[in-house]
Amino acid sequence: MAAFINNDITAAGLIVLAKGAAGQKITYTKIVLGDGYLEEGQTPRSLTGVVSPKAVIDITKLKVNTDGTVAVGGIFTNDQTSDGFFYRELGLYAEDPDPAVGEVLYCYGNCGDLAEWIPPTGGATIVEKTIDIVTAIGTATNVTAYIPADAYATKEDYETYKAIALAAQAIANEAIEKDIALMEQYGVEVKCGAPAPSVDELKKMGYTHILLAVGAWKPGKLDIAGDVAGAIQWMKGVKAGNIGVAGNIAVIGGGNTAMDAARLAKRSGAKHVTLVYRRTRKYMPADEHELALALADGVEFAELAAPIKQADGVLQCEKMVLGEADASGRRSPVGSGAFFDIPCDLVISAVGEQVDDALMAANGIELDKKGRPAFQTNVEGVYAAGDAKRGPATVVEGIADAAAFAEAVIGKAHTYDIPEQAYVTKADAEAKKGILAMSGCICREGERCLQCATVCENCVDSCPNRANVTIRMADGSHQIVHVDKMCNECGNCTQFCPYASEPCHDKFTLFQTVEDMADSHNAGVLFLGGDKVRVRTFGEPKDYDLGGKNELPAELETLIVTIRDKYGYLYN
Repeated sequence: MAAFINNDITAAGLIVLAKGAAGQKITYTKIVLGDGYLEEGQTPRSLTGVVSPKAVIDITKLKVNTDGTVAVGGIFTNDQTSDGFFYRELGLYAEDPDPAVGEVLYCYGNCGDLAEWIPPTGGATIVEKTIDIVTAIGTATNVTAYIPADAYATKEDYETYKAIALAAQAIANEAIEKDIALMEQYGVEVKCGAPAPSVDELKKMGYTHILLAVGAWKPGKLDIAGDVAGAIQWMKGVKAGNIGVAGNIAVIGGGNTAMDAARLAKRSGAKHVTLVYRRTRKYMPADEHELALALADGVEFAELAAPIKQADGVLQCEKMVLGEADASGRRSPVGSGAFFDIPCDLVISAVGEQVDDALMAANGIELDKKGRPAFQTNVEGVYAAGDAKRGPATVVEGIADAAAFAEAVIGKAHTYDIPEQAYVTKADAEAKKGILAMSGCICREGERCLQCATVCENCVDSCPNRANVTIRMADGSHQIVHVDKMCNECGNCTQFCPYASEPCHDKFTLFQTVEDMADSHNAGVLFLGGDKVRVRTFGEPKDYDLGGKNELPAELETLIVTIRDKYGYLYN
């Protein structure tokens, strides 16, 4: 339970422990995972059960130690749950020797906001966790557990189970193989294990349209002395079993790749993993959930730190301060002249993977100031897509580039003789989306345009209570905000959502009262007056001051300020 910050033997567990010390038998029965929070003033000692149980695990391991403790364990996989949950609670149950009492919660741990997200079964992510709980038994010697006959793992059983688990983890590869097979059915020729010909060679072979989708694998430059490895190559080596992980590791960067490298290091045996970033956590470009998962895995953060050199088991850093905002809107880090050391045997550089400029130059492709090509490059018939065009980006953006390339080759997939005035512009679509007030005539409610595919705000248009609203940001983008006081949970938005989402629960929520926020699990904001707000992201709500320094993610802070300044009528 070392990863949990609030642990203890319960009151009922202490009674069982006392009876065990007196010579009676202590029998452990099960392990339960949950996603509940402890209420204010509540402690593990006072609990009689896991607050919000989500999964029950059979005990497959019991080891009585010589130091007055016992190790109880089991194996959890997410094929045991149809719904995803945050792995926040861990409870060990035991049977009181008095039959009249029965089963009790023996010990309990809660990690609060450091919870790890467990996806539901049926998805691409396969989760396997070995759960080990070490708890006190004092002088008790008669200690046992209910271990189902089909659950007890011998060495042979374990090896078999491990093989099955590894096979399950290869589902993603299996999906790739199916995609390749589908492409081949369409007539696509796939060649692996050979260097790609140059653009000129491909054109001589008769290819008229060429797409470069080679990714952004080139490590960003981290110009410091010491033992430094590039994140991508290092992670490949660890995954392949060619690189061992031990000691203290520092990961330089604040993006998703940095989070992946830090989590892999922590899970692969590193003693301490520290993520080093020149700005504060608020300005990290990583997705918020990626950051939360890194925290849950025990990654430590060194904010406002610029690496100088690594030597003799330490990483020397300069303490930074935040200066004026740069062109991106982020405050620029400025050196303070003060220095400090972080224990570090290896530095992992994740400062921004780059496009392979040598490959582009060899094919005569021009790059912009950021070192990236245009979608339609300066070389006739040659295009770039995905990370090779954008730098490190998302799968969704890569799919969009691929679709654009297909249209560049074959033209629009669907062409009809439609009058010009029938085409809906983005501006026209936005004008019909997010209408809060009723039209003057009931017959014009069709203007809310549920069938418009240009802008997806179906959860806004389909809500009969106007509980989902469109927030227009200063940069022209739209955000959907759920207004809690207007919602009666009719489920209409869920039915109309094309992305299998539940907007009434998944969208950032605007709360009216303290009680409303307490009664909900939604991420959202409650305005407390002036610059004071209460915000829930992944855990318990926290109070922030918009007028001063705070730890809110920059994009989230911008949304909240926009709601306050332009949409006050929604909560006043």
